[in-house]
Amino acid sequence: MRLQSLLVVAGILRRAAVAALLGPLTAAGATVSYHGLLQDPPPPQGDFVIAGTFRPGFQPWQYSYTYGDDYGNLIYPDHYSRAVGDGNWRPIGAGTLADASGAFSGSGATTGIDGLPIYLFLFDNPNPDITEYFALATRTDPPWSVQNDGDITIDAARANQFTYGYKQGDRIALSVIPFPEPSSAIAVAAMTFALLRRRTCE
Repeated sequence: MRLQSLLVVAGILRRAAVAALLGPLTAAGATVSYHGLLQDPPPPQGDFVIAGTFRPGFQPWQYSYTYGDDYGNLIYPDHYSRAVGDGNWRPIGAGTLADASGAFSGSGATTGIDGLPIYLFLFDNPNPDITEYFALATRTDPPWSVQNDGDITIDAARANQFTYGYKQGDRIALSVIPFPEPSSAIAVAAMTFALLRRRTCE
């Protein structure tokens, strides 16, 4: 009976030791909070905003070329979903929506982002895949980043580096997505039609 009790106690201690070792690993993570104001040509009510990081080695300027055409035009309506799906864009949390004044506030938690620049991605639509205006901003000095899975609060008014969009006072202003000029689009359509007609005649 005494041996059985000792074995039970040993089992409890072993499980407690394992929990003590694993607990910090599973609970650790960075909390990223962000807030600010955006400027959007249409009413900003419902504009989607989210914080996130890019996969190490992926440069933000590559976004429109990776998910658009060879000229960087975002002509495909699923660019954001593709960026998330292949892991080049790693959102932090679920994102948030701006109110009628353009104000937004959100937060999210994640791991594995130590030292990586944190960006704010802003879209003029609740669905970022069908946006017409957007912005991508971060701060470089001091950078928006965390160390040792620490916490950070991001004030959008302090952004100083823009891949898309620009600063307007204390707001992040959205700019139109890269898209072919009407004349270019007509030329592309005409060329495509000519090629298809030629193949049909052959």
